[in-house]
Amino acid sequence: LESIFKMTSKVRVYPTKNLIADPLCDIVLDIASSSIKSNGKFCLGVSGGSMINMLESLSTRASNVEKWFIFMCDERYCTVNDQDSNCGSYKRIWGEKSAISSRLFPADVSLSLSECAMAYESDIKTNIPYSQNNLPVFDLLLLGMGPDGHTCSLFPERPQISCKDSAVTLIDNSPKPPPRRITITLPVINAAKNVFIITTGKEKAENVLKCTRRTDLSLPVANVAPATGVEWILDAAAAHELFPDTEFSEVQIFNL
Repeated sequence: LESIFKMTSKVRVYPTKNLIADPLCDIVLDIASSSIKSNGKFCLGVSGGSMINMLESLSTRASNVEKWFIFMCDERYCTVNDQDSNCGSYKRIWGEKSAISSRLFPADVSLSLSECAMAYESDIKTNIPYSQNNLPVFDLLLLGMGPDGHTCSLFPERPQISCKDSAVTLIDNSPKPPPRRITITLPVINAAKNVFIITTGKEKAENVLKCTRRTDLSLPVANVAPATGVEWILDAAAAHELFPDTEFSEVQIFNL
C-alpha cells in the first residue's frame, strides 16, 4: 500500500467549493515568487472549467507579471472570442487589457488543427525551460478532473493518453464538446515541478478515490505521477469516498 501512495504527497480538503479560490491563488503567488527569485521567470499551465473563476483575483494580486508565462494545459480549437476558448475566458475574467492577460499564450487557430498543436509546442519550447529528457519543465500546472477521470484533454480509452513523442498533441473527436482541441501530454505533466489537481463535486468522489490510490490506471488522472508528487485540492463532496468518516468543518490536510 505504501508504494501505491508514493506518487501522491498531499490532499487538502475544504468544506465547500467556494472556500478554495483564495488559498489556491495564494499557492500560485507563492510558487510564482519563488520561481522568479530562483529562475527569473514563472512558467504556469492553467486549465479551464470552474478553475477560471477560482483564479480571478490573480489579476489584482499578482506582481512581476511581466515574468509570467501562462499556457493552457488544453485548449479548444476556436478563436479567443468564442465562449469555448479557455484562453479567451481567462482574458474576459482578468480583463482584456490587464497586465496578466498579456502573459497568456493563445493557440493559433488560423492554422490547421495539427499545425496549431505544433505551433503551440513551438511556443512552449521558446518560452519554457526544457529538461535533459527534452521535456518542458513548468513551475506549476493546475489541472482539473472530469467525472470520467479525464484531465486536460486526455480522455479514457483515447490514444492521446499514450502520446510520448510530443509535448502537445491534438484530439479531433473529443467525447466532450467541442470535439477539436489541443492538449499537453502526460510526459509534460509528469515533468512539472509542481502539479495541483483541483476537483470538486460528489459526482467525482469515486474517481478521486481510484486516482489518489492509483487503483485504476485506465483513468488518465491516475497516471499523473510527477517525481515531486501531486497535491490534490478537494471540496468535502469530492473527498467523500476517500475520507468517508471525516466531517470537514474547516480545511484539513492529509499526507498520503
